[in-house]
Amino acid sequence: MTNETQTTLDANTAVLSLSSVNKRFGDVTAVSDVDLDVAAGEMLVFVGPSGCGKTTLLRLIAGVETPDSGRIALRGHSVYGPEGVVPPEKRSVGLVAQDYALFPHMTVSANVGFGLVKWDRQDRTSRIAEILDLVQLADLAERYPHELSGGEQQRVTLARSLAPDPALVLLDEPFSNLDQALRAEVRSQTRRILEESRTTAIFVTHDQEEAFSLASRVAVMLDGELRQIGSPLDVYNRPNSRDVAEFIGDANFLPGRVQNGLVEFELGTLPVLAGFTGPADVMVRAENLQLSEENGVPVEVLSREFYGHDQVVEVRLTTGTVLKVRSLASQEVVPGREVRLAVNGDLVAYPARR
Repeated sequence: MTNETQTTLDANTAVLSLSSVNKRFGDVTAVSDVDLDVAAGEMLVFVGPSGCGKTTLLRLIAGVETPDSGRIALRGHSVYGPEGVVPPEKRSVGLVAQDYALFPHMTVSANVGFGLVKWDRQDRTSRIAEILDLVQLADLAERYPHELSGGEQQRVTLARSLAPDPALVLLDEPFSNLDQALRAEVRSQTRRILEESRTTAIFVTHDQEEAFSLASRVAVMLDGELRQIGSPLDVYNRPNSRDVAEFIGDANFLPGRVQNGLVEFELGTLPVLAGFTGPADVMVRAENLQLSEENGVPVEVLSREFYGHDQVVEVRLTTGTVLKVRSLASQEVVPGREVRLAVNGDLVAYPARR
């Protein structure tokens, strides 16, 4: 189980470097001592609950808020620190806001070219055409924002941010205004566009599914602190603390005792990922529990929530402990019936809370 909360990239090669960045609003610490390096072409996603500081951190990077202390560098050049402060418009940072902020009186083409006013006319025209091809909106170049769907408006906003070829693009809850059916499609399109343009991007979201599907790395923020950063697989399967484990995904926690790489608890004595010996809280993901008629400990089915592609089943152990199990929708379970429950996946343990 890793305790890494930052990368080991060379700050001279990183597109973005943050060192001991802090921000307070009165008595509230919004961002606390954040260190971070982001590599070229990376898609980093900050995920955390509302009020955890992730949007504030994005605004500090963009320059629309000023840190209280620390250092921020872009492409090796300080934009905040002892050397002084570089204003937002000179940071080579694109910002995609939640509300798109398109100019209603301008066409798609004019919106995309808004940040290119100092470019040579021929170069400007060529760049607009190139970006519209990238986002697959060339046929809609002369339409106005009100003539576009929500997904198309989102792509125009992204295109406008990409047009000046920024060092970094920041996206603050970019899909929050889209309905659920459209969100997955636009999310996939956005990832393709950023990958094809080799753009370095940082997303902010509270949606864990969004974070894991987009990110090359996920950064978990809680209470203004960067608690863990790593690949989506590592963060999900090996949270480095009980707090991160509680926030990420559906997790059950059971008391147990760790010794010699094994944990003894209500579901048996099984291998566990833990860096300690003694009393423990054992994390068992809902999808790592398996219901059957034959294998495991006896449980009573309490309830079932059907989602179409899968289901969440609540079961009760003979000790009275209630657990959540996520299983295939095709598995038939009946409330009130006794079945068997077994672990089918990795276990992670944390020192028991007193």
